[in-house]
Amino acid sequence: SVGVGQVLEAYVNFGTVGVALCFLVLGAGLAWIDRSAFDRLRNGDANRFLIRYLPGLSLLQVGGSFMEVTSTAAAGFAVALALNRLAIQLHGEPEIVDPAEVPHEGAGHSEVSS
Repeated sequence: SVGVGQVLEAYVNFGTVGVALCFLVLGAGLAWIDRSAFDRLRNGDANRFLIRYLPGLSLLQVGGSFMEVTSTAAAGFAVALALNRLAIQLHGEPEIVDPAEVPHEGAGHSEVSS
């Protein structure tokens, strides 16, 4: 279904200032979720990545109402938890990689030519 959209919903409920504040909060929240998911992915923590990525992805819906967006985010969170439990049962606890301990090619190495 296609709802009235978040802009009209925020305007009807909170007025012009409410639209600006609503999308400021939504944008800041999405930026935090995105950065947090990136950090987990970079560290090799797939379980915690999914818990942030799936709900964050659902918050990008722009065609529906806030109720549809939040319920989809909750469903994404539930699916991520279920997948994490299944992965732990099948493979055990995941190993978290510290990016500071991963050697990078060319980092800190100097070649001396003779």
